[in-house]
Amino acid sequence: MMFFKILLILFSLSVSFYKIFLAFTADQGTAAFAIRLTAGIIMAILAWLVYKERHITRKQRLLIWQKKEAPRGMALYVFKWAIGWGILVGFIVFSSMAEFKENEDLFGEYLVYMSANILAGVIAGWLTWRNNQSETRNVSIMNEDCS
Repeated sequence: MMFFKILLILFSLSVSFYKIFLAFTADQGTAAFAIRLTAGIIMAILAWLVYKERHITRKQRLLIWQKKEAPRGMALYVFKWAIGWGILVGFIVFSSMAEFKENEDLFGEYLVYMSANILAGVIAGWLTWRNNQSETRNVSIMNEDCS
């Protein structure tokens, strides 16, 4: 697990540095500079969040989910995933894939990337909700069997 965590940190930092490097060296206008610099900063923050140690067990994670997220409902949980995943990943993918040309309207291309990633966020949120529900049931069944 630690190996993959280190790989993810190195990947995030390398993408972050590359985006910041492109922002300062590529002469493609202010919009490209701002988009790439913001994406580089977001990737650096994500690398720091992955690096930060969290000592939490599976049962503790499920208990937190059961107390905080489950009472609020599946719709809000899936909405948070859609917005969190859609905005972050959509923006980072857009900053990587978009071709910045002078006097070009990037809004349509941005909407395509955002909508695709918001849809992926809805699917990931729904799958995570189902997984957490089944894990919570399994943990509560194991706790009842042990008592």
